[in-house]
Amino acid sequence: MRTKAESYVRVLKNRAFSVFLLTRGGSRLGDAFFDLALLWLVYTGTGSTLAAAGVTIANRVAVILINLVSGTLVDRWDRRRIMIHADLWRAGVVALVALAAWKGMLTPWLAFGAVFVLQVLGQFFSQAAMAFLPRIIARGDLVVAHGLLSSTLTGAEIVGKGLAGIVIAAVGTLWAFLVDALSFLLGALGVRTLPEDIRPSPSGQGRRDSGDSGLRGFRSSLREGWEVLHVFPVFRGMMVVALVVNLVAIGALVPAIVQRNLQGGPEIYGLLEAILLGGIIVGGLTVGWVNERLGAGPIWILSLVGMGIALIGVGLSVWLPLTALCFLALGVAEAWGNAPFTALVQSTVPERYLGRAFGFLGAVNNLLAPLGAALFGWLGDLWGPGPVFVLGGIWGIFAGVLAWRNPHLRTARVEATS
Repeated sequence: MRTKAESYVRVLKNRAFSVFLLTRGGSRLGDAFFDLALLWLVYTGTGSTLAAAGVTIANRVAVILINLVSGTLVDRWDRRRIMIHADLWRAGVVALVALAAWKGMLTPWLAFGAVFVLQVLGQFFSQAAMAFLPRIIARGDLVVAHGLLSSTLTGAEIVGKGLAGIVIAAVGTLWAFLVDALSFLLGALGVRTLPEDIRPSPSGQGRRDSGDSGLRGFRSSLREGWEVLHVFPVFRGMMVVALVVNLVAIGALVPAIVQRNLQGGPEIYGLLEAILLGGIIVGGLTVGWVNERLGAGPIWILSLVGMGIALIGVGLSVWLPLTALCFLALGVAEAWGNAPFTALVQSTVPERYLGRAFGFLGAVNNLLAPLGAALFGWLGDLWGPGPVFVLGGIWGIFAGVLAWRNPHLRTARVEATS
């Protein structure tokens, strides 16, 4: 019987996955530079927190609008080429932002437009990457692979944000943008070394999803994807629970928790964010071990309940060490939820429908997020942040119970292929 340690070694020895891991980590580090520099420029240039919030709004709107389109096209096109072209185009967009910043022409609306375009390209890359990963990782190793990917991306984000602050303070935002552009160029070169995306068509021949070209073919692929995907009970159950749980959007209330519950300032806010990211790293490194003992479906359900309990703890706590412990638990639960969730999709859905699967899920995951942000923000002004975190935690536990009552989710496993 194979041990989980052997699974970690096997995944890390996989050259294609190592390249995949390094390119994704490098891009995430570059994104940390870009995000920090852009928000700093927008806020310092306008003095408006609303203008800074517009960056997040542009990001979410892009995700909602593009997911179904990008997922369907990912299944019709060469996924490896999609990743390469997405990285090259993103490098170009970031370079234009750098040029605009250098010339003093980076207005808030130009920043919003750049974020929108980058997120559209990012969705193409992300869905192509998730659909491509099962080509280089065995099914039984997917949870371990996603755990390592989660830890790598989070570690890169921590390092990137720390370095970005130093770079911006020392040499300005222009160089931070150029670092991100370079990371995309290097990412495209790395993806070029991955195996080609050769997928059988329904008739057993060809490279891509078959069907008519043009708008009629696109509509046909979209309809076919939904007709196929909704018959998988695990996938259908995950969509319902994801729709419920993503109504909770309370990240914007963390500064209020720090100020009102803990009487702290920005240094406490930064500390809690770092602890959250640290929890994600711990969760990513341990999720493979937990998966072997519980299975992917039970881990995902446990993560929903765990996040709910941690949110309640944050809402009730007025003691920094307890709040920090709850943030650590939130990070672990997030990683324990994301890795099995993604692996279940990849192991349940036929490979040629994976782009549409992640597109549908991405649309569902973000559908209620703007409403949730507005609702919980309004309740935060009305009740204060503590009770809202408690409400969000109760809602998270309810989502976990809802998932547990679904026998397909409760017993779902990511089994190794023979």
